[in-house]
Amino acid sequence: MTVCDDYWYLREARVVCRMLGFDGALEAPGSARFGQGAAHPNPFEVRLINGSNDAEGRVEVLHDGSWGTICHYDWDLRNVNSHTLQRYSRKLNTGAAGVGRLRYRSYERRDSFEGVRLVNGSNNAEGRVEISYGGSWMTVCDDNWNLLRARVVCRMLGFDRALEAPSSARFGEGTGDILYVGWCEGTEESLADCSSVGTTYSCRHNEDAGAVCYSGAHPNPFEVRLINGSNDAEGRVEILYDGSWETICHYNWDLRDARVVCRMLGFDGALGAPRSARFGQGSGRILLTWVNCDGTEDNLADCAHRGIRDYSYCGRNGSTLGGNLYRIERLTLHCQCTSR
Repeated sequence: MTVCDDYWYLREARVVCRMLGFDGALEAPGSARFGQGAAHPNPFEVRLINGSNDAEGRVEVLHDGSWGTICHYDWDLRNVNSHTLQRYSRKLNTGAAGVGRLRYRSYERRDSFEGVRLVNGSNNAEGRVEISYGGSWMTVCDDNWNLLRARVVCRMLGFDRALEAPSSARFGEGTGDILYVGWCEGTEESLADCSSVGTTYSCRHNEDAGAVCYSGAHPNPFEVRLINGSNDAEGRVEILYDGSWETICHYNWDLRDARVVCRMLGFDGALGAPRSARFGQGSGRILLTWVNCDGTEDNLADCAHRGIRDYSYCGRNGSTLGGNLYRIERLTLHCQCTSR
């Protein structure tokens, strides 16, 4: 059997390399770079039910002689594309068996979005995000809206990157349908390439999302340092922001991100991207999470990430009964650079 590349990073690749007798891992390629493996020996049979034609409907799977449904968690266009469906309906449990409601309609093809624009900004690089579909403009819900998603919008408009991902209708409330965008990596060419994209009925226009775009060098580049290493070429990564040194959550951190840090410090490249506090835990706030560089950037500020101090997905959150206290487990990351 093969291994899925969801959440496949250098850490996981290191374990495989160690199992094979190597010292470490240089890369953790995804998207079947080395070809696809063999098909499953017992493939599923599927069907679409309750659609207006044979190209749409609720997905059901035949197993042990009976048809079963699929839970909607983490369902996205990658799953739909495997069955070449143009759109699908999703059933949500409302407490009674067999009872559900249509939550949203999904759009599959990139060209199904006819246009994108920023509205009500002070210039053409900022504003409320609106997407054209079927001759009408719709806004975008700010649920889970962050810099990764805004970065995709800016790329669709011809900008290099996103500076901000405003929420709560900063640029005014729009009208019409509202689009929900699930997970984006920040590297997609269109919002239609992100997961779980579709019209939502649980968002209001006071939650319309916006974007602030830019091209060229980042207007506010980061300054970085390495702490607690045995020499100046290794250590815990810290970033100077608002006069204080802050750390980075290790989620999605790999050799490409480390290369950018090492380049900022004047080194040629990165030898490793250790995690799990090898050089000790930091203090203060966590500045960045889900950093996703392509390795060629001149500054970490140019890399995709969730946003400044948006660390709600870093570590484990625990709450006390009857209270609002929570803690975040620090999972700081590190760099080991090659010679200058």
